[in-house]
Amino acid sequence: MVKRDRKRVDVGKVFEGKDVDRMSSFEVAMCMSSDMEDRMLALATELDELESKYAVLDAALNATDFAREAA
Repeated sequence: MVKRDRKRVDVGKVFEGKDVDRMSSFEVAMCMSSDMEDRMLALATELDELESKYAVLDAALNATDFAREAA
C-alpha cells in the first residue's frame, strides 16, 4: 500500500541544498512545480491502487449476490 502523505508541503525539503536567495522567481516556481507534480503522481498511484481494490471487492460482492439469487 502506498504511504499516505497528506501533510503540508515542507518548504525546507523543496529547497534543500539550494541557494534560494540567488534563485530567480522562475527557478523558485519550477522547484515548487516539480514538488507538486511529484505529490500529484504519488496521489494518482494511490488512487489507481484503490480503484483496483474496489474493482476486486465489487466483483466479489456481485458474485455473492448472483450466487444468493441462484440458490
